[in-house]
Amino acid sequence: MQNKKPRTEDREQNVLSALIEIYLEEGSPVSSQKLQQKSFSSLNTSTLRGYLARLEKQGFIEQKHTSGGRCPTRKGLQWYIQLQLQQVRTDDIETTPAIEKLFLYESNEPSCYLQESLEKLSQLTECAIALSAPRFAHNEITAVNVMQVDDSRYVYAFVTRFGTVHTHTLFIEHSQGKVNTQAIAMYLQTRLNEQTRPQLNKTEEKVALRIYRELALKHLSTVTGTHKEDIYTTGLSQLLRYSIFTQKKELLLDAFHLWEDHALLRKYMRDYDSGHPLSYRLGADLNTYGKDLSGCLLIIVPYHIGLQQAGSLLLLGPELLAYKKLFNLLLQTARCIGLALNKSIELFHIPLYENEAQGALSTIIKYQLPDLKTQLQLGSSTAKEID
Repeated sequence: MQNKKPRTEDREQNVLSALIEIYLEEGSPVSSQKLQQKSFSSLNTSTLRGYLARLEKQGFIEQKHTSGGRCPTRKGLQWYIQLQLQQVRTDDIETTPAIEKLFLYESNEPSCYLQESLEKLSQLTECAIALSAPRFAHNEITAVNVMQVDDSRYVYAFVTRFGTVHTHTLFIEHSQGKVNTQAIAMYLQTRLNEQTRPQLNKTEEKVALRIYRELALKHLSTVTGTHKEDIYTTGLSQLLRYSIFTQKKELLLDAFHLWEDHALLRKYMRDYDSGHPLSYRLGADLNTYGKDLSGCLLIIVPYHIGLQQAGSLLLLGPELLAYKKLFNLLLQTARCIGLALNKSIELFHIPLYENEAQGALSTIIKYQLPDLKTQLQLGSSTAKEID
């Protein structure tokens, strides 16, 4: 659309924008008659066909069938998305009461708040949603549960103070049949809280000690992890709403692989275009595995706690979405999440992750891990207590 007279260029852009919006709304090729009926009643169809022919020649739209309407190409979609980004002004976006009611509230369990917010946002957008969030310090284990799968396998889950849930499977060789998992869970709970422990038989005690060490070290690994942010995800099944995923099984599988790769999601969340309040990646931009992800879309929206960027929201869906409404919704939600976390941190005195070495040491001492006592150079009385 270069080297055109201003009026002709403006009209071509208006025609292209209207065509793309109709296509995103209806999901089918757009004819000159449809354009006239919906957006350009003052123009005749022959004039519109002239604009469409020039836009097609420039690569913004395509006509898959001679007698059919036109569809936007990837180039056309990129142009339209950039147009919407240029029109986004975060200062002009007002958070509606309905969005505030859904997302703007305080919670003394920020992990639960984030998980619940993602579920709501996934339902509103009908897409998969991920979020990176800072880790919270002093996030002690508050509850434990144990389930025996068979003679040798156990599933244990623990919940932390701020609502994070961790589930793991443990193989314990020769555990010798059924055990009372409720008694084991009670033992773990009382030991974590430094309370009087219930009596267990030898088999139960063996299982309980093994699980205790494992869960304490699993918790320790979250304290000393290489990343200072957690990743929350939900809504992957939303992709099944869209024909592009149900008809292209390979694309669906590739989207699943992308969604399970938290390192890659972190990279996308960090590498957003800081020149805009949100950023996006279309199809070929997601070609990380050497796979063709044409038809997929990522949208990344950072959010802030105070003046500091704390993390990002990420949406995964098909590339044909109602961008105007979606951008507005995501920006409102990101603002609410940042404000809600800020209020929760201040109201409930929730500290953010800072010093991993200090956090590791306090965790090791709190949960009295005997395998690590010799590495800590602890005093004799502390070492005796750990024994």
